[in-house]
Amino acid sequence: MCGVPMVGIPQWSDQPTNAKMAREIGVGVRGEVSKEEGVVLGSEIKRCLEIVMSDDAKGTEMRQNAGMWKEKVREAMELGGSSETNLRAFVEAIAEEQK
Repeated sequence: MCGVPMVGIPQWSDQPTNAKMAREIGVGVRGEVSKEEGVVLGSEIKRCLEIVMSDDAKGTEMRQNAGMWKEKVREAMELGGSSETNLRAFVEAIAEEQK
């Protein structure tokens, strides 16, 4: 939503799904837990940050993808956008049920 690539280090709940989605749509990387230590090491975080911040093709593509999704979110949230329209429909449906 903010137009910047992400480094996902999921711990619980919906975080693994979010990290997987960010990687799949090309806006992030996922930090991996060290098999020996059982935690994400600083060296792994550094590796991930270097990927998303790099000026190579992969880093550049991630930043471009993040910018594209930022624009799509803005469009959806504008008056008459899909998010705003769907939220209004949801609230109206709930209000109608309460009558």
